[in-house]
Amino acid sequence: MTFEQSTLARKYAMAFFIVADDSFDEHDYTAAGILLQFFIDHRNFLGLLNLPILEITNIHSLIEQLAQKFNSSHYFKRLLILLIRQRRMLIFPMILHHLRELYCEREHIIEFEIASSHSLDDEARTVLVHLLSSATGMRIRPTYRLEPKLIAGIRMQSNTLGWEHSVRKQLREIRYESM
Repeated sequence: MTFEQSTLARKYAMAFFIVADDSFDEHDYTAAGILLQFFIDHRNFLGLLNLPILEITNIHSLIEQLAQKFNSSHYFKRLLILLIRQRRMLIFPMILHHLRELYCEREHIIEFEIASSHSLDDEARTVLVHLLSSATGMRIRPTYRLEPKLIAGIRMQSNTLGWEHSVRKQLREIRYESM
């Protein structure tokens, strides 16, 4: 995606967020994430929506089905109709991404991916989330994954922050120091 498309997507997201206001909630945030992943996995589907050959009844049926996932469906329908009319559906995934970012900003939430070399029990997860929350002063939305390459360690990373403690990192630092 080009810089211009990303900027345009952010503007659409900001306008939507202003209009929808508080009706865009946790449910919508989750639904936007599901739709975002769907459109990433099925990118060709967006191209079909940009084609002028689709019948208007089919388009409205599709919009209804997509909008049912959102509490703010009235605003969401209007956004989809606007994007389809302007042949800009290809930027829709980026708009969804920006909507999720704006929601996190409004609600003081940071998404963190927590990768570990071993599986973490609930107590360890709670401690890590508390550590991140204390350090940032924000609510943490964690996702967890196993990464054996860390070699006895943990990495916590958001879009803007990161922290790692692992044998792999220590080896990397030793290598850089010896150069």
